[in-house]
Amino acid sequence: MTESNRSRSAHPLVFPLSLVAFVTVASSPARASERGPFTGRWAFQQVTTTVAEVPVVGKVYATTTAISVHKLKHKGERLKGKGRLCKLDLDSGSAFVKTIMPAALLKALPPPRIDARLADESGGLHFSQARQTIVLGAKLDNPVGDALPRVLTDPRVFDQDEDGEPAVTVRVSGIVTGDIRVVQRSWTELVGERVSPERIEGSIRFGNEQAILDATASMLKSPPASTPDFARSRFKLVRLPDKATCSDAIAALRGGP
Repeated sequence: MTESNRSRSAHPLVFPLSLVAFVTVASSPARASERGPFTGRWAFQQVTTTVAEVPVVGKVYATTTAISVHKLKHKGERLKGKGRLCKLDLDSGSAFVKTIMPAALLKALPPPRIDARLADESGGLHFSQARQTIVLGAKLDNPVGDALPRVLTDPRVFDQDEDGEPAVTVRVSGIVTGDIRVVQRSWTELVGERVSPERIEGSIRFGNEQAILDATASMLKSPPASTPDFARSRFKLVRLPDKATCSDAIAALRGGP
C-alpha cells in the first residue's frame, strides 16, 4: 500500500469515541459524601464534523452524530456510568456518496461509558474530558504512539467486527460503491459548561488517523484529505426520566447540539 492510500477521507470513519472514552467529572468538596445531583439517566449526543477540499466539488463537510443513553452515578468527585449506543449517523456531506456502518461493525464497538469531572470555575460548573484514544482493527502495544499497520499481512491487524475480513469494514455507496478495510486511531477531548440543572453543553476536539489496507474499488483506496472542523463539533448531555429508553433520548436530543 503506497503513502497516497493512507488515512483521512472526505467521509472518514470518525466515531464519536467519547462514547467509549473515560470522561473525568467532579462536584464541589461539600458534596463528597452525598449522592450527587447528577445521579440519574442522561442522553448523550456528540456531533463531529470534518472538512475536505474535493476537486470540482469544493469543500465537503462530513458529519458523524452519535446518541447514547447512560445511567450515571454521581458521588464525590465522580460521575460514572455505562451506556447504550442508540443511534449512529454518518453524513458524507455529498448527495453522490453515502457512508454505511455495517451492523457487524456497530456490534463490535465497545459499550459507551462516562467517567467524568466537574469543577466550579468563574461562577459556573465546568465540564472537561481529558484526551482518550481508541484503535479499531488492530492490536497495538502502545495505542497512542505505535504506528498503524499499513498492510493486510501485519500481524497486529485482526478481524474486529468478525465479518470474515481483516481490520474493520466500512461500506460506501453512490457514485463509487464498495467496501473499505481500514484501521483507525481516534481521540477526543470534551470541554463544556452546565447551562441548566438538566443540561451540559460544550465543544469537542478530536483527531483521526486511518490506514486503508484494502478496498473493493480502486477509487476508494485514495480518498481526499480531511481535517476536523472544531467549530461545528459539539456535544450535550440532557437529563432523562429514570426509565427513559433510546427513543426518549433521541426525542430529547432532536435538533442537534
